[in-house]
Amino acid sequence: MNCVSVGLVSSDQFFREGLKALLEENGYKVTASVADQRELDPAMSPADTPVLVLIDLAREIDTAADQLRYLNSNLPGVGIVSFSDERDGDWLTICEDYE
Repeated sequence: MNCVSVGLVSSDQFFREGLKALLEENGYKVTASVADQRELDPAMSPADTPVLVLIDLAREIDTAADQLRYLNSNLPGVGIVSFSDERDGDWLTICEDYE
């Protein structure tokens, strides 16, 4: 069975490590676990390039939009799942803009 390779982005290391453990226990391969999306190197080897990036968005809307822009520009074709603890409707809007 082929594993789905995943990259994790969150400024919270404790959260990243917990999510990494859960994913790996369930058959996913975490190829990157970083605090900042710019640490995901677009030139990484194909074996290490995730097919999916899970990103914990920043609390500031402009910063979150920049995070999504960076991923879309530098990792084309990689799926992005974003999450946040914000409940403001503006958060849904910025995520829809980067589908």
